Amino acid sequence: MVILSNKVTLCQSFWRKGTGLMFKKRTPDFAYVFPFNHPRRLVITMVFVFFPIDILFLKEGKVVEIARNVRPFSHYTPAHLADTFIEFPVGKVKRSFLGKRLVWNNQVVEMPDK
Repeated sequence: MVILSNKVTLCQSFWRKGTGLMFKKRTPDFAYVFPFNHPRRLVITMVFVFFPIDILFLKEGKVVEIARNVRPFSHYTPAHLADTFIEFPVGKVKRSFLGKRLVWNNQVVEMPDK
């Protein structure tokens, strides 16, 4: 089992999904999880996010796309549809997780052994 983060923020409300990391300070460990009801093109805007991040896009729990080093005050449009995306500190996603299943709760984001 690979633990990606021990500090998880679930962004489920409209407000939380809209603000995410805006105006937050950089911390060494975080995971912001943004779940949606159905797959869609989840465009990321980094307005008022003052540090770069890595993002994993998931569909049905499996990683379908990875965006590394997404810069502050930029936008990222994924090539794949996803029903969840997870934001991490830049450099956290060092290897390819494409096709891997991730699970999360209020405390941890991890990749099970199977």
